[in-house]
Amino acid sequence: MGNDVQALQLLLQAFQITKKIFGIEHVKLVFYLHELALHYAAVSQYSKAEEYYQLALTICEKIKGPDHLETAESLWGLANLFNLQGRFITAESYAQRALTIKQQALGQNHHEVAFLLNILGISSTFQQEHSRAKALFQKAINIYEKTLGGEHFFVATCLKNLGTLYFLQQDYVQAAALFQQTLQIYEKRLGLYHANIAYVAHKRRTALASRLYTSCQGLFARCLHYFGGKTL
Repeated sequence: MGNDVQALQLLLQAFQITKKIFGIEHVKLVFYLHELALHYAAVSQYSKAEEYYQLALTICEKIKGPDHLETAESLWGLANLFNLQGRFITAESYAQRALTIKQQALGQNHHEVAFLLNILGISSTFQQEHSRAKALFQKAINIYEKTLGGEHFFVATCLKNLGTLYFLQQDYVQAAALFQQTLQIYEKRLGLYHANIAYVAHKRRTALASRLYTSCQGLFARCLHYFGGKTL
């Protein structure tokens, strides 16, 4: 905790010095604004994080232009922030704009494009647009596998999100399988005792338990139907 406070103080100090030297609308501030936004988002101070991201976006749009890659970085930062807050419609508008910029600048199959597809998939999932979300996650996975390899951390993240989508659709078999794939990658990349592994393992167990519960419900309903009206 002490190290985090010290790091924030140093970051704020560097930001203030840079602002004093170059002015409030210089591109050199964007790095510090993004770092400050990430810090505040990590401690759930979302309004503060949004303030820094919005200032970075304003600077990039004015200095670099609305279709520049640095502008896209601020846009996807905001999209991710809005997803964290459950503001999925707003997140989608920012992510879609960032995606268009990235696709035009980097091509359709760049791993940074996949990152934004994943963000859009999350937004679509929680707006109940499940078919669209599924297609977005799958496309992101395909791009990541081609560009970064099938066992990359980002592939696991998309698999986890896709598993969550299947869980919400009550397809517990498919959800458990995707969580298992996620675990296999996480264990190779993070080791056996990482918090992410515990979280996904819990989701897999929940999916398996839900599958068993659903199966038992069906069996119980059939028994009631069979024995209905009969005296035991």
